[in-house]
Order: sequence, then C-alpha cells, then structure tokens
Amino acid sequence: MEKWKIAVIAALLLGLLGFGIVQQNTDKQLVNPAATPLGTPASSVYIGKTLPAWNFKTWNSAPVPLASLRGKAALVEVFRTECPHCQDAAPFMVALHKRYGPRGFKIVSIQSPGDFKDAQNPENNWKYVQSWLKRYAITSPVAFDAGSKYFQGAIKNQVLKGDETKVLYPTILLLEPSGKVGFAQTGHDTTKAIALAVELEKRFPTSTSAAKNGAGLAQWLTAQLPELQADKTLSKALGDDIAQRLKKKSPQKSQT
Repeated sequence: MEKWKIAVIAALLLGLLGFGIVQQNTDKQLVNPAATPLGTPASSVYIGKTLPAWNFKTWNSAPVPLASLRGKAALVEVFRTECPHCQDAAPFMVALHKRYGPRGFKIVSIQSPGDFKDAQNPENNWKYVQSWLKRYAITSPVAFDAGSKYFQGAIKNQVLKGDETKVLYPTILLLEPSGKVGFAQTGHDTTKAIALAVELEKRFPTSTSAAKNGAGLAQWLTAQLPELQADKTLSKALGDDIAQRLKKKSPQKSQT
C-alpha cells in the first residue's frame, strides 16, 4: 500500500469523530445526528464539569470516594452489562488499566442499570454483575449504581440538566488532577479506543520522546484491536500520527 494512503487511513482512524459522527445507543437512537451541530457532540456537556459526589454501598473492592481521585488524571466509566458497546469496550478497558495502572492511572467503573425498574433485568442483580466482571477479568474498582440513582439521577439532573438523550452507555469521563472532566466520550468503536489511548498516553507518557511513545502506542494498539492488524504497514503511519498528537497540548474535548 502506498505511504500516502496509509497515512490517510491512520488519520481517519484518529480523526473521524472530530467531524461530528454520532455513536448510537444499543437499544435506541438517543441522539439525532441532524440536530447535533458538527464539533458539539452530546458528551461535550461534561467538559469542564465536576461530577457530583457518590456514595455507592456496593463495590467489588473497597469503596473509592470521588475525592480520592484528585491529584492525578483518573477515568470514570459508566456502563451496563447488557449493552453490546459496553461488552465490546470491556477487554480494552482492562488492557488500558494493565498498561497505565503501574504509572498511577486509576479507573473507577460504575455499573448503572438501563431499565432500573425491571426486576428481571440482570443489570439490577449484583450477583449477576459480579459474574460478568469475572467473565471479563475486571479487577479494577466497580461500583453498583442501584436503581441508577447516580447516573440517571444525580448525573442526569445536575450535569445533563435532565436531558434524557444524553444518558448514553458507555460514558467515559477522563478527570484531570483538579477533578474536572477534561475528556469525554460516549459509545465505543475503534476510533474512540484509539483516541482514549492517546489521551492517556499524554497524561501518563512512556518516555519523554513523542516519537517513541507514538510508535510504542501504535504497536500496542495494533495488538489490542483486530481491526488494525489487517495491514502491518499501518502501524508505522499510525505511530507517526499519534506522535504528532502527543506533541500537542491536550485540549478539553469530547466524543460521542
């Protein structure tokens, strides 16, 4: 494949969402692309906001207060077990934690049921959720949002201003050391996985060399994402593209 074509593919992988492409929810289309101006995705509402404190009673670990995440960049993920996009994202989130955890990166996941009124919904059953976590080998802290009181309660009312269309799964929020949201995305696909990894590499760099970090991250991403394994020459172009992105100061941004 010609080098210019490889570079274009790599740029598309990382930049596609910057043009306002919208990820749909798994059950229904919650966001109307025609009603969403380019560059203002639904998740942009989170940027610069401080999340409301939580007080979850049930965890797969010792409780993690929101305030304890301050001081370093940390990630808060809201998901539900029966969401296909959340299932697709789970192995990648585990891989991110393994890669960046030793560097001080913390991730807290919140399992928040979609239909919290349905007693038969397995998302409302903590024992089922525990088995789901075991299936995906998730060992990072996970809280159980019983009745979705936090996500469809505090978050929706205080951050989303009651906007039901912005209650999307998964919702991934990267908190800055100040505690404010610096990066947000909803849904999951290859381009979003790459974009999230780049944001983490900016905050928890492997070395002081952007070129080395770009090449290393591209190689790691290629191993994690089957879609990138079709053409081995893509890794070099992807690494170069990532290196350029790592040189830029990380602006507060969002992806839907």
